[in-house]
Amino acid sequence: MWSKKGEFQAWLADIKQIDIESITMGEQRKLFTDFMEDYNTATFPSKKYYNLDVWTVKQLRKGARKQQKEGARPEGHVSIVDDEASLRSMHLNRFQKQRMQEQQDMHHESQSRLYAARARESSAMERIMSSLMDRK
Repeated sequence: MWSKKGEFQAWLADIKQIDIESITMGEQRKLFTDFMEDYNTATFPSKKYYNLDVWTVKQLRKGARKQQKEGARPEGHVSIVDDEASLRSMHLNRFQKQRMQEQQDMHHESQSRLYAARARESSAMERIMSSLMDRK
């Protein structure tokens, strides 16, 4: 029942003119049965009641396109589409910076290990040379 709660509430408000908070749980179940019957038989008057999220995004994009065509944007106004693109770009930049930092950290760590290994190797070579010199 709850995966379609938004669509159910919109259907109750728009089609049945009922506020969900004004009815009991038993009434909600009965009305939800009616809702699902319309859903399953595809008899809703609008696509809105099948997937509210998709319908809302389409409506927002329609509005944004209409505003772009009209060129009517109040100063400082950012459309939803522009805002989403900006947000996506910001997340991508953050991800790329994080990835670059991880690669730099890995590089520095491998360099540190290499220098430590070389120092141990050099120290071992000095001991070997020293022991050889002592034998002579």
